[in-house]
Order: sequence, then C-alpha cells, then structure tokens
Amino acid sequence: MSSLSSVEKQRKNLFWLSMIMLASGDFFYFSALLFRGFMLDFMLSFSPTYSEGDLSDSGKSIVLFATSLLGVLMHLIGFLLYALSKSELTEQLKIARIGLIVWFVLDSLSSFIFEFNYNVIFNLGFLVLGLFFLRKIHGP
Repeated sequence: MSSLSSVEKQRKNLFWLSMIMLASGDFFYFSALLFRGFMLDFMLSFSPTYSEGDLSDSGKSIVLFATSLLGVLMHLIGFLLYALSKSELTEQLKIARIGLIVWFVLDSLSSFIFEFNYNVIFNLGFLVLGLFFLRKIHGP
C-alpha cells in the first residue's frame, strides 16, 4: 500500500478546490443569466437593508452583471488552480491559456447581454496581457 507524497496530496487538494471554484462559478454565472429573479433575491439576501423593490431596472442589471462577473472570475480561478494541480509546466500553461480564453468569452458575452459593451475592450486588454505573460513563462 503506497501513501501519497506531500506534493501529490497538495495537487489533489488543488484539484478539488478547483472543482469547487468551477462549480461555484457556474452557479453565479448561469443563475445571473438564466434565473435573474432568483439571483437578485439571492444576492440581496446578504443585505439587511435592500430588497429587489428598492432597485431600478438599471440597478438590477448592474447587480446581475456584477454577479455574472463574479462567476466568471471564479471560473478563471478554478482553471488556474486546476493548472497548478498538474505537474508538467506545458500542461499547466495550456490549462491557464484555456482558462483565460473561457474567461474572455464568458465575460464578454455577459458584457453584451447586460449592455456593458465597453467592458469587452478591457477584457481584450487583459486577455492579451495574460497570453503575453504565459508565453514569456513558456518561452518561444
């Protein structure tokens, strides 16, 4: 019977943490897009003073947009943690690249849906920076 080394245990823990982050990201992102009333009630339940009736349509849109961004950032963190759970640098960088692209597509999609179109420009800047630095890590 072989026991897992300390590094293998850390990678296993990172893997499970990444799965939790990805699932949480799914919850926030897809609920903000598909189950808007539920997500508004859920997010506003954290506030003792505000309710959905206190928000204008613009306010509701902002809350839902911010919630979708929260979900997408959880996706990105999940991908990055998953990358860290791998032992090979090339595999880590590949997963990190995929995570950045998934983040860009989902974040930009929610930006269009909630009419925050200029956010796509910022997303593009961060995508280029992220891919640039990942390439610098890996080399030519």
